[in-house]
This record gives sequence, C-alpha cells and structure tokens, in this order.
Amino acid sequence: MLPVGVMRYRMRHSVGKRYWWWFIDDTMQRTITDKLFKFHSRFKIPGIWVGIVALSIGLSVFQDYVYSRVQNTDFYISESLLYNSIWAFLVPLALLQIRLLRRFNFNNKLKKIATLVALSGVLTLTHLFIFASFFVSVSYFAFSPTHHFSHIFNAALSNQFYILVLFYVFIPFVSLAAKKTAQYAPLLVEYPESINVKRGLKTISLKTETIERISTQRPYTELVSCGKNYLDHRTLKEFETILNPKHFVRVHRSAMINKNTIKELKSRQNGDYDCLLQNGEIVRFSRHYRANWQDLLQ
Repeated sequence: MLPVGVMRYRMRHSVGKRYWWWFIDDTMQRTITDKLFKFHSRFKIPGIWVGIVALSIGLSVFQDYVYSRVQNTDFYISESLLYNSIWAFLVPLALLQIRLLRRFNFNNKLKKIATLVALSGVLTLTHLFIFASFFVSVSYFAFSPTHHFSHIFNAALSNQFYILVLFYVFIPFVSLAAKKTAQYAPLLVEYPESINVKRGLKTISLKTETIERISTQRPYTELVSCGKNYLDHRTLKEFETILNPKHFVRVHRSAMINKNTIKELKSRQNGDYDCLLQNGEIVRFSRHYRANWQDLLQ
C-alpha cells in the first residue's frame, strides 16, 4: 500500500497536470532558446533559473491547495512542497542533456533518433531516481513514519513518467531548431571590416581580415595581425559579438582564431587539437569548444 499522502497527491496531480506540463515546457523552451540565441544576457544569471523553478513549484503547490478546498480534503504544505520538488531537477538535467547532445555527430538519422530516445529514457529514469532519493532523504528527518524509496519511485513513475519523457524528447528538437536558426541569424548582421585598437599611445584602425589570433593576456586581450601584437581592453566574449562568426571562431577558453589562417590541424588523441596557423603559431583547440570548430575537421 502507498502512503496516504502519496495516494492523495497521485489523485491531485492527475487533474490539470497537462496544463502544468505545458507551462513548464513553455518556460523551459523560451529560456533555453534565449540562451542559445544570446538575445537576453539576463538568462545567464543563476537567479533567473532559480526563480523559474520556484515559480513552477509555487504554482503547483497553489494548485494542490485549491484542489484540497474544492474536494474538502486535508492540505499539508510541507508534503506538497516536497512532492512538487520533482520539477526542480528539470533545469540541471535539461542543460546536461544539451551538453551531451553536442558531443553526438551522427550522419545516420535513424541512429540519431534512436540515441535521442535512449538518452531521454535514461534521463527520465535518472530524474525519478534522484527525486525519489531526495524525497526519502528529506522525509527521514521531517516525517514519521518515513516514506519508502520504492513507494515514492513507483508513485512518481506512474504519475510523472510520460510528462518527463515528453519533456526530454522535446528538448533536443528545440535545441536543434534554435541552433539552426542561430546559424542563419549572423547573415542578417553587418560586421565591421575594421576595428580600432591601441598600440602604445596610438589608436590604429585594424582590418579584421588581417587578424590571425585573439587571446587573453590578462588584464588585456591580445590581437595578432601581420606579425604585430596589439592589446585591447575588450574581452573575448565582446570580440565574439563584434567579429563575423563565419571567419572567427572561439576554440579555447582563452583563444579565438581566424579560420582563413589555419594551415594544419593535429589531434592530441584526447579530443583536443593543435592548430598550426600560417604565421607559424600553434593554438590549442579545446574539446570543450568542439561544437564551435567541429566543421573544421570535415
């Protein structure tokens, strides 16, 4: 037999859970898409993600309260909060899923779809396992008698399984669509043919096509062009928005290069690569930025 609290919440969450699935999916979809497009830098603030999760849980608890008043049943906010904490694990696991998908590069669509479905299933079960473990751990200190892991896991499996599966299946398609759109977005932007940089006390107009490498030299950023070095106060992130991404790509946490200046790529056998530029410099390509320079290997 399931605990009375779990049975009551199974009944409550069967009513209106489609609405909450739509609400959470819509919120996550807009947030992840904005992050990929980089239209709104405020979405990078952790507080925004915490606010989204808190709002989702708060509305679910409010739904439980309204349901209890309508059905004339008992309402315990502690149990409601604990049960609805299942939604708090959506954000980190969705971000993990997007990171994992960036590492897959299947030419066969069937294999790609099979991988997406398998990954979604694994993430769903992982989500339920983490939630049930969290529920039981908290209930051990907060409730008496405590809840059993199998009871909570089975309750979440029967109530939230299909919602979570749909969520994790849907996320890759949202990410892929946003990524494709983002690839075409730069075509509508006009990038400068030259930028102003300082060399000593002078300000020089530097043609962007002559820039070979940009790297971090704290507290400045170093630009290399035609054998000369220039220091600038702008960060690599700023240069990513200034320079045309068709020619300039971030390949390392501390380096960007001009694609047109690449002479040779050599694997390090660990996912990283060494890039030999036409000026003789060697720049390391980090596997953590592989999504940026993957096309250079094809």
